[in-house]
Amino acid sequence: MDSDLKPLSLIEDISHQWVEKMLSLKFGNPVTLQSWSYEYPETPEGFMSEIVYLKVVYSGSGDEKLQLKLVLKVLPRELERKQTIALGGLDRREIAFYKFVNTQEFKDMCLKSGVKLQVPEVYYASYFSGEITLVMQDLNNDNYKSGIVKEGNNLAQTKVAVQAIAQLHAAGLAYLEKYGESGILADLAEEFKFTCFDKFFIRNLNTLADMYKGTALADSMKSLIPYTKDILEMRKRFPLIRTVVHGDYWAGQLMYSEDESNVMMIDWQHCNVDNPASDILSMLFMSSHPSVLEDHLEEVVQSYWESLSFNAKKFGVSLDITIEQLRQNVDDLMLFGFMMVGISIPEFLGGGNITPERLFGYVNFLEKKSIVSKYVKMMEKECNI
Repeated sequence: MDSDLKPLSLIEDISHQWVEKMLSLKFGNPVTLQSWSYEYPETPEGFMSEIVYLKVVYSGSGDEKLQLKLVLKVLPRELERKQTIALGGLDRREIAFYKFVNTQEFKDMCLKSGVKLQVPEVYYASYFSGEITLVMQDLNNDNYKSGIVKEGNNLAQTKVAVQAIAQLHAAGLAYLEKYGESGILADLAEEFKFTCFDKFFIRNLNTLADMYKGTALADSMKSLIPYTKDILEMRKRFPLIRTVVHGDYWAGQLMYSEDESNVMMIDWQHCNVDNPASDILSMLFMSSHPSVLEDHLEEVVQSYWESLSFNAKKFGVSLDITIEQLRQNVDDLMLFGFMMVGISIPEFLGGGNITPERLFGYVNFLEKKSIVSKYVKMMEKECNI
């Protein structure tokens, strides 16, 4: 996707010439742009980008006029948001991911294995001099819908989600086994730093303590505050295997097919190379109904494992772990999963992405399983408190 076509600084920089050249590069042949227009979503979408829907009419070598509906993303224009994104390297990671899955080597691997990755088709992805632009398939046009259910995703929706990410994890394992973490994967393999997440997590643990004031849950939330940095780094404490992970895997990053039998995975700004169990737990704590955690955790892990094993076999790569090790790792990383929703509580509540009842369900699940108390005792022992 590298070319002399530079990414856009602002949405207003879109031009007839830019769109025509972008399509010509995508198709590998000159196209003639007949018309183009864009419109903003009815409500702003996303903290990390400014998004518009792009409609184009073009013709190729013949006279037939063809239509496309695309999504175009650039960095937000607010300086503070841009700085936050740059601090975590989020401005480059999504572009790096799409460049990775569009390399000839990766596409050849998928073609040979018969695996079609569940990500949108990308028309242009580029990063240059602090600016990014991503143009991709408009999934709304293909009858895909948002996966967010504020009361929580059900078991079937959760299983579809973990099956999809397992496919990506298997593909990542196959690529890493053959090519390693250098080259095209270097940007993603670079350690992901949570930057200001610690500050957000502490703030929101105090918020939860206030919400549950006078109960054991309040004390439980406060007891985690001295150990937030360790929770942020929990994937190092409990390693499993390394592969390409989404890094922020929840229903807001999923578009479900009309019958909900399939998902497309989007928004890869947190993509990195790390422990795949983190994506399972992120989905469970940020999106699934608490009853999925309480009553169907084993079924979710089994569903993920079957997809991972099936796709790893298709790619011809062996798994160096057992399902028992995966189950244990999911148990070990429970607080990492809770941290993922914990850093987003005000945004989730304010945006209508979660109900207070669902949030309570996650906290109550940790309490009933004594997950917080066991962890705090372990940390106190390590620190000789």
